[in-house]
Amino acid sequence: AASFQETTKVLTESAIRGKEDQLLGLKENVIIGKLIPAGTGIDAYQEVEIEDTAPRGVTLDSDFEPDEIHIPDEPLEENQTVYIAK
Repeated sequence: AASFQETTKVLTESAIRGKEDQLLGLKENVIIGKLIPAGTGIDAYQEVEIEDTAPRGVTLDSDFEPDEIHIPDEPLEENQTVYIAK
């Protein structure tokens, strides 16, 4: 028998006997479209509130004109800060 036929047989027998599945594994949660109980899908992470700690830029007047614009000649390194105006 094909695996899908065996699955149908197992599910039917389980339903007749009133068995429950807590869906604790990865595969069954993927099949029904729920978060998997791993990584950020773990219950402990479901109530986490994220605090926005991103730095904020300075608000400039609408008529601001930079004295000098500096455009780097070389590609920027990862996370490198470049100031385009003094």
